[in-house]
Amino acid sequence: MSTWSSLRKGPTHIFASSKLTTFNNIFADNVEVRATKSIELRMSLEVNLRGRPTNSSDDARELLDEIRSLKTIEIFDDFIYKNLDRFIQSLGDNSPKEWVLVLRLGGRDSSFAVKLEPRGEIGSRDLVLRVTKFAGSTVS
Repeated sequence: MSTWSSLRKGPTHIFASSKLTTFNNIFADNVEVRATKSIELRMSLEVNLRGRPTNSSDDARELLDEIRSLKTIEIFDDFIYKNLDRFIQSLGDNSPKEWVLVLRLGGRDSSFAVKLEPRGEIGSRDLVLRVTKFAGSTVS
């Protein structure tokens, strides 16, 4: 099994949407990537549930309730974008075409088949992970 490569160790602000709502106050921590039969992108959202209640903890709890209906994760982090680009380039022609997103939240790892969609203005480094299928959850 391939080892995980860190894209960012500290928290980064992300946006998420489900079929019911949009979540603007979510932070991802320990964003990592590896290549197996697919490119797997993993991030922890547990940082939102630590400490006293905040807008991010409210959004994280609501997202946990709606995790099966997740539609998109948007990342606006140039550091992550550059590191992910370097990782993909290092794979060369062996780069898998399928992508998997793994979110750790509420003591569970939830997996999703996703499509990576760079978007934004010319020169923008925004990443949109569009969910195509909920693959399941396991206790972490």
